[in-house]
Amino acid sequence: MRVIRVYATLATAKKFIELGAPVAIGAECWLTLFQMQVVIAISLYIGYLLRHLL
Repeated sequence: MRVIRVYATLATAKKFIELGAPVAIGAECWLTLFQMQVVIAISLYIGYLLRHLL
């Protein structure tokens, strides 16, 4: 039973990777852009706080 389950999992993973690779790459690019925006927003916010505190 265990071997069948592992094989099914691998087959599913392979199919998921084949179908999901373009989606994953798109999501990764989107996440990278999102992270950059977050970093920029945080640095702007810190600069804003520093300007008002000092």
